[in-house]
Amino acid sequence: MSVIVVKGQKIDLTKTNPELNSVFVELGWQSPAVIELDASAFLLGTNGKVANDQDLVFYGNHNGGRGTVTYLTGAPGSRKIKLL
Repeated sequence: MSVIVVKGQKIDLTKTNPELNSVFVELGWQSPAVIELDASAFLLGTNGKVANDQDLVFYGNHNGGRGTVTYLTGAPGSRKIKLL
């Protein structure tokens, strides 16, 4: 299943697929210039804050959330984050 989300849009992934147990978030871009973007995930607690550095997932820290979030290096023009 693939869903394209635009800025500000909210979706419920489990509404139509209640057995969903993992999600890949992929950022892709096309540009005539050579540019690189990066993806990151901030794992927030119930207080809305990151508890420690392990809760920041990005190119320098590929795993967080006790293994539930993984940064995956993609092809040029693509970055992925896997959420369990």
